Amino acid sequence: MKLNAGYMALFSVCMLMGASQAAEQALKPNAVFGEWQLVGASVNVPPACRHSRLSINPDSVDISTGQPLDSQFSFHSRMSLQQAGNVYVLHLSQPVHNNQPDCQGNAARDIMKHFNDTRYLQVNGDRLYHYLGPDSSAGYLRYQRVGVSGARAQ
Repeated sequence: MKLNAGYMALFSVCMLMGASQAAEQALKPNAVFGEWQLVGASVNVPPACRHSRLSINPDSVDISTGQPLDSQFSFHSRMSLQQAGNVYVLHLSQPVHNNQPDCQGNAARDIMKHFNDTRYLQVNGDRLYHYLGPDSSAGYLRYQRVGVSGARAQ
């Protein structure tokens, strides 16, 4: 019986540690917050789109496809964030945009007609994967966290 009681105590401690780690992981939505620069993709990205940036804050997302912002497509959207396992699900409101075409020449009004209000993101260290569907099977865009000074992180 002592072995069973010892085993049960060890099992209880392990379960508590696992629950604690899961709770800690679930409480880290700030991992997705920050400035992100597009650095790669599993799909073809036109050269004009390779300067895309995301700025993700606790209540909003800003996306731009180049510099300066007044000559390239950009938008701002309010958002809510949920975590589904290790994937962050962003639910975006109808965005406000700057009326400029995107990096592929698509008119802003056409982009807004087909606006998808859900984004799937996964953070791995200083990399953010923006899945083009609920998982990586539809492809993804890979971003690198940008340092505080504005320089790309290495």
